[in-house]
Amino acid sequence: MKPMKRARMILTALAVSAVVAAAAPRACRAIVVDLKGETSAAQPSQPASGPGGAVYPHADIKMSQHGAGSDMFWIFEPADPAPESAPVIAFFHGWSAMHPKIYGGWISHLVRRGSIVIFPKYQENINVMPPVMHKAAMDAVAAALMELDKPGRVRPDKERFAAVGHSFGGVLASNLTANWSKLALPMVRAAMPVEPGDPKYAHIAKMVHHKPLESIMADYADIHPGTLFAVVVGADDGIVAERTAAEIYRAATSLPAEHKNYIVVHSDRHGDPALAADHMLPIATDQSFDIPERRLAAEPVAAIIRDRLERMARDGGQEPEERDVYAANAHDFALWRLFDSMTDCAFYGENCDGALGDSDKVKRVGEWSDGVEIKKLEIREPSGGQ
Repeated sequence: MKPMKRARMILTALAVSAVVAAAAPRACRAIVVDLKGETSAAQPSQPASGPGGAVYPHADIKMSQHGAGSDMFWIFEPADPAPESAPVIAFFHGWSAMHPKIYGGWISHLVRRGSIVIFPKYQENINVMPPVMHKAAMDAVAAALMELDKPGRVRPDKERFAAVGHSFGGVLASNLTANWSKLALPMVRAAMPVEPGDPKYAHIAKMVHHKPLESIMADYADIHPGTLFAVVVGADDGIVAERTAAEIYRAATSLPAEHKNYIVVHSDRHGDPALAADHMLPIATDQSFDIPERRLAAEPVAAIIRDRLERMARDGGQEPEERDVYAANAHDFALWRLFDSMTDCAFYGENCDGALGDSDKVKRVGEWSDGVEIKKLEIREPSGGQ
């Protein structure tokens, strides 16, 4: 592991231009997380099998792109072999992280495991206002389901429908979970908003739009009581912290306690690279998702990631093939395991003991290569959002 692979700047997928960075130097300095570990112990690899594991019944993915601008969406279907039908997962990206490549590791895992993934772009550029993005996201899910009903597609199993989202997308996933009936969409059986951030509290978004933004949060008391719901926060998230997550969780009063979890992921610096529970928690890039029709290089986030990697290589002599600072890590595998367990439980009644609750099966992340246990996930009531 070369030195410059040990740090990452959390600004990469949220601040979308040098103008934003220049306008908020203090904020930028506050959200830099050093990934240099305290020892040389390595992270565990992806589990061999089970929820979150590396056994995949499908060897390939069929990708297709539809629409244009904020109405664009991608569909990812399992292939080789293609199933007759498959569950559907709506995957909502964070603000300005419009390209599926940014979450490609997780998307690939979900699809090769056997689900169809719908990925709405919903944001043509950073000037699109939140209500417009919200409508575009929900419209894209509806349009994608109509597209999947056409011949030649893997048939969507609309009785097995789930949602996951990051940051702004975490609010969208929560809203879909509450409003599926009003939107004439399938019932969301399981949902995981990861580090949700409402625009009302997003300081960087306010700087871009030059005015305070209104909330897009729904009435989460409308969530069906049979839904499995897990809200995930990063203990060192310097972008959105816990405020939105806490509000969503507390407002989901229709859910019985056994159907919802509030999960805190903690940073662990014992090994190298360290595990950072920052706002980039679910980012797991995958080069194979760099779709030619709309390359990541054309997206706002890409320039920042590219500039950062070039600076790392220039300053630290990093080799190009080592530029995987957002490769899937032990925290990603823990999130994948939790969401797999939730969908398995909601769809098939399987792996429920690892889906929700406070058991070691839910909380455990794994061990460093020297046998030291990685800090477990914390299951508790929210402390923010008052």
